[in-house]
Amino acid sequence: MAASDEGIGIEVQKSKPKGRIKAKMETNASFAARDLGIYGRTLSRAVTLAPSILAIETTPQKIDAIAQKALQQLRGVYYADGYSDDEKALLSNISSRGWSNNINNLTKRLNKMRLGHAGTHVLSVAYIHILNDILFPVEATEANVDKVQDTVGLAQEVLFKLEEEGGPLAQFATYLASVVVTKNKIVLSETEQLALANELRSQF
Repeated sequence: MAASDEGIGIEVQKSKPKGRIKAKMETNASFAARDLGIYGRTLSRAVTLAPSILAIETTPQKIDAIAQKALQQLRGVYYADGYSDDEKALLSNISSRGWSNNINNLTKRLNKMRLGHAGTHVLSVAYIHILNDILFPVEATEANVDKVQDTVGLAQEVLFKLEEEGGPLAQFATYLASVVVTKNKIVLSETEQLALANELRSQF
C-alpha cells in the first residue's frame, strides 16, 4: 500500500487494461472537480471564474476516488452546517475588519509553497476551519489583529495547524485508512487500522 506519484491514494489493483484505467482516472477527476467546488475544465479557468481570497489551488486531476471520499468525510466534520456558509461568515469577518489584502497575500504565499498532493488537497478543505480558529478563537474576546499583520508568521501557523498531531492531515490519514479497509473488505483490529493510518500519514 503506497501513495501513488500520480495522485493521492492507495494502489489496490494494478492489472486493469490501460483503457479502463484512463476512463477511471477521467471519472475520478470529474468527481473531484465537482465535489471540491471547481466547475471549469482546469483549475486556472475555475479560479478565473470564481476568484476568492480563500482559494487554495489544487490539481483535481491528480486525486483518486479513495482519497476523494476521505476528503469528503473530512469536509463533513469541519463544516457540518455547510462549507459555503462558513466561508461567507469568515469572508464577512475578514472584510469588516479591513483584512482582505492581508489574507489574500497569505493565501498567495501558501499557494506558492510545495505542500505535496495530500497537503494541498487537505489544506483546500481545512483552510477556512484553520484560519477561523487562528483569527477568531472561541476563547478569545477579540480577534488576533497582530497575527494578520505578520503574513509570514501566519502562514507558518496555518501549516503547523495542518500538520500537528490530530490535525487535518492526521485526520485525513485516518479516514483514508478507513476507506481502504472498507473498500477492500479487510478485517483489521483497531490497533492495526491505527497503524495503517500512521503509515499513510508518514507518506505525506
